[in-house]
Amino acid sequence: MSNSTHCIVILYNGNDIPEFAENAIMAQLVQVLIDRGLCIPELVTVVYKDSEGVAASIARDVLAAKQQVVQPVVEDPVENALVYLKERYKKELSNSNLIPLILKLTDDIRAHRRLIAEGKEGDILLMNSLEIISTKGIASAKLAKHEISERAMNTMEQVYKNV
Repeated sequence: MSNSTHCIVILYNGNDIPEFAENAIMAQLVQVLIDRGLCIPELVTVVYKDSEGVAASIARDVLAAKQQVVQPVVEDPVENALVYLKERYKKELSNSNLIPLILKLTDDIRAHRRLIAEGKEGDILLMNSLEIISTKGIASAKLAKHEISERAMNTMEQVYKNV
């Protein structure tokens, strides 16, 4: 499993979802993904389309392909990893004392390894995010954008490499 974009398509025959119920239904679908540790809410996009909307989207994509219009790829694994880590360790990263971050991250990595040793699925999102930040050069401006200090970033990398 990777830290890339995934898509779930649900087709059903029945009534249109009433406008007043759309947000509640979509929130419940997203909550299942969050509860399973597959993502965080900030990295989920939910779209509801009826059959006409789906057809229009496909037609738009086909037309763009025929016109040789290439959509720019905006997904950035480093950006995704930083968003994930900032959200997950918000409390620890807001503290100038990095010991709570070290302890929490160490516990989380050990819990992941324990689950893997038991033949279970570990914390893939955490480990992918740590792998990404440890292997990619991250500009100071990007860290500042996510309010993560270079000191905290170096600490996370060291914990990941040494635990």
